[in-house]
Amino acid sequence: MTDLEKYTWAESVASYDAGVYTFVKGGVRSEILPLFRCWEEDLQLLPITDVPWGDGGDTFVSLMPQKRHEWLVIGEHGTHFRGFLLLEELSRGRSVLLVALPQINLFIQVVVDGEIVRSFNAWSTYDPAGALPEEAGLPFGSTAGTKATFAFIERLTGHEMTQQWMLGPCETARARSESPH
Repeated sequence: MTDLEKYTWAESVASYDAGVYTFVKGGVRSEILPLFRCWEEDLQLLPITDVPWGDGGDTFVSLMPQKRHEWLVIGEHGTHFRGFLLLEELSRGRSVLLVALPQINLFIQVVVDGEIVRSFNAWSTYDPAGALPEEAGLPFGSTAGTKATFAFIERLTGHEMTQQWMLGPCETARARSESPH
């Protein structure tokens, strides 16, 4: 089975996911979760279909943290995604991969030690200039952009994106507007 064949299922999930996934290499859960306004005591196991969606305010973003290999993965579902705002801070001294699966554009950004090393749209405006080695041979910019994105994630992080992982159940909490402590 090729990189892409095992991700055939991804196109149907990505079309309604509209989530942002932030992979933090060497991320420590107890340090990273509060940056997303999420605390351990709030976590509960939920499938993605039971995640409480936000009402438009930034205090109602749901987070689904998962530790994979040496990468901490935070999935945000709702309307305001803190991952975009935290990229520089999260990447200090480490690597961060942010993948946004909205229904219009499939956006990917790789940041290392506060510097953007790669930023591209996997569907419509993909530009191979400055591509990372992990992008080699993947059909970005085509109708297979979603499958290519999942294969890229696996190549870069060693994390195989599975349907079960995407749909849960995952440890999930609603983001708070302020610390409970």
